[in-house]
Amino acid sequence: MLLLDTGIGNIQSVANVLSFIGAPFEISATPESLERADKIVFPGVGTYGNAMEQIKKNGLQEPLRKALLIDRKLCLGICVGMQVMSELGTEFGSHPGLGVLPGVVKRIDVTGQKLNLPHIGWNDVQVKGEPKLFRNIPANASFYFIHSYHFVPSDRSIVSSTVQYGTEVVASVERDNLFGVQFHPEKSQEQGIRLLRNFVEL
Repeated sequence: MLLLDTGIGNIQSVANVLSFIGAPFEISATPESLERADKIVFPGVGTYGNAMEQIKKNGLQEPLRKALLIDRKLCLGICVGMQVMSELGTEFGSHPGLGVLPGVVKRIDVTGQKLNLPHIGWNDVQVKGEPKLFRNIPANASFYFIHSYHFVPSDRSIVSSTVQYGTEVVASVERDNLFGVQFHPEKSQEQGIRLLRNFVEL
């Protein structure tokens, strides 16, 4: 398994959880490491545009698209790692994404509400159906969020959970080999560990 280190993610926290659950992994950000990997964990923090810039700087844009769309490797995007799977991000301008999931990343609309951005803290998520990532996780479990922008998919069937923050916000998605979470499982204690274990066991 590859823990993708493009310089935009909270690598050590995720690595600590993967080590704790006994998952073998390497930390790298090369096209060759993508070729070797059977699964990919892609953490990200910061802005959408910077994330895509780092992906391109590492020569990973087309290798990532190939790994996800053609080789169909299992991938878990975390926070911005999930967001850049979309077609477009609108944070500080308009930025094309990897385009492997249909939809756009937009600022959370808190107009007229006594809510601050970024959305920070623990929130219960509402699970849709029986997603693979949420196996053996209690209904309405809480996860840790920190973000101002959210993924708005054009295909709602890929949404596996949502959270309420002034509006309904997509908390996670699943489609075939592609998985994404807006929250940080590596900071979400027991349920976050369970979710990462579920991905490792897929």
